[in-house]
Amino acid sequence: MKVLVTGASGWIGSATLPRLVARGHEVVATARSDSSATTLSTAGVTVVRADLEDPESMTRAAEGCDAVIHLAYHHDFTQIDRAAEMDRSVLEGFAEALAGSGSPLLVASGVLGVAQEGLARESDPQTGPFARSHTATWVTTLSDRGIQPVLMRFPPTVHGRGDVGFLRRFVEAASSRGTAAYVDEGQTRWSAVHRDDAADLIVKVVERPTESRVHAVGEEGVSMRDIAEAIGVSLGIPTVSISRDQAQAEMGFLGMLMTVDASASSEHTQRVYDWRPEGPILLEDVRNGAYLDPA
Repeated sequence: MKVLVTGASGWIGSATLPRLVARGHEVVATARSDSSATTLSTAGVTVVRADLEDPESMTRAAEGCDAVIHLAYHHDFTQIDRAAEMDRSVLEGFAEALAGSGSPLLVASGVLGVAQEGLARESDPQTGPFARSHTATWVTTLSDRGIQPVLMRFPPTVHGRGDVGFLRRFVEAASSRGTAAYVDEGQTRWSAVHRDDAADLIVKVVERPTESRVHAVGEEGVSMRDIAEAIGVSLGIPTVSISRDQAQAEMGFLGMLMTVDASASSEHTQRVYDWRPEGPILLEDVRNGAYLDPA
């Protein structure tokens, strides 16, 4: 297949590209900067200059492709509404380019904000106010246009050496304050997946897009207390409990996220796609110093 990957130089995209190439797919990767274009050009893919702020450039990149894997997003939590509008415009263009083709359109989303009682499951709708939740329900309606839309729901932490996401920021905050913190009893749980396992699943799904919602979840739930204690071990600092008010006052949005449960199951996904996450698990990565290396 000829596959377009947006966010190709990002954390998950850069792990996905070599797997697609190894499977014999012709890969087109978007780049918004000269440095990204240079990096991608060495990966054996066709590089196209395109930017989320220029939806028409993204639409042109998708024309003639047999599948689109949309991982790019405007990750600025001070501009959530603008990010959602940009993403919707880009996805409208992809829908136009792929209409009537039966082609898969994989769209990155998250398990944060999935309606749940206990573990979030693939069948649950997405209702929360978090990034990408705004377009998640709409994406699933694109099958009416002769497309195979797939919501790729990722945990709040896709971990590994080089990760610059939420977990990196937790580690940096702990290093700065001299203690690794969790909120109250620390029983809030986050699901997790190793970056390599996530990339393996993306390739499986784009080759056989039978499900409208997929959970790229390697671990159903790791408690925030366990995460904080692992951070404490890696940094050689104490672990402490703080209040919700203190967490938000000191860490803002990040402190709020510490209080949000994001446990999720991938039982259905693993069964349908014969996908078995191999790790390492989150706490191993943290304890073994994966987040002490420069990002």
